[in-house]
Amino acid sequence: TQQRAPSQAMHAVIIWGGSEEERLHRAKSLAAARVCSAGSGAPCGVCAHCVKAAKGIHPDILIHDHTAESRLFSVAQVRAIREDAIVMPNEAAVKVYIINHADSMNAAAQNAFLKTLEEPPRGAVFYLLAESPENLLPTVVSRCAQICVAPGPVPQSGQLAEDFLSALSGGPLPLSEFSYRLDKLSRDELRDFISQARALLLAHAQKRSAKAQRLIHAYDVLGKEAEYLDFNVGVVHVSGFLCAALLDEPEGVLQ
Repeated sequence: TQQRAPSQAMHAVIIWGGSEEERLHRAKSLAAARVCSAGSGAPCGVCAHCVKAAKGIHPDILIHDHTAESRLFSVAQVRAIREDAIVMPNEAAVKVYIINHADSMNAAAQNAFLKTLEEPPRGAVFYLLAESPENLLPTVVSRCAQICVAPGPVPQSGQLAEDFLSALSGGPLPLSEFSYRLDKLSRDELRDFISQARALLLAHAQKRSAKAQRLIHAYDVLGKEAEYLDFNVGVVHVSGFLCAALLDEPEGVLQ
């Protein structure tokens, strides 16, 4: 299948390859860019839309997945999405639908979705996440652009901790981008990162007395994230909570 290049104007994109976490990360990043007020093709990280997207609470970014019981994306779910897409966006210029495990749709569900792809409602954007476009009907594939997500190496926790400190000094956009990187970690890798990052924050708090209070705040936030992991909260949710808690700070932690 010939891969069509995606653009900001495309209403439907298949995001495939890589891991499930990498596909979801890419979709969330693209969704943030689509609702962003700047309209530059990348999330600005500072507008109200970007802040809500980073916190996972934007009303116009909707994530749908297959049912836990059957692990299939049903025709009923497709019809619900189709009916909702007709409704105008709540806050942004577009409504973005992230359809995880789109390749779990059977032929009937894909055919039910086909008309929406052929005649998309105004202001609706669809990201279909799949292991491979070969798992989707050719008629669906032909109406979508494609993005192949190449798997990348996961940085060591020590380097991640250094990158986290840099993100703290950069403001909302670096923090948002960094939180998406954490989505790729396993629970043990995330625990290791939290430990390394807290140690690094304490070391910097001792050196920068003027910023100690903010550094300790970030230290406490990471401690709360470790507690969430102890209660089996998912990695994606933990990384989202981390970003949301730190975005509540009016300024960067380090200047």
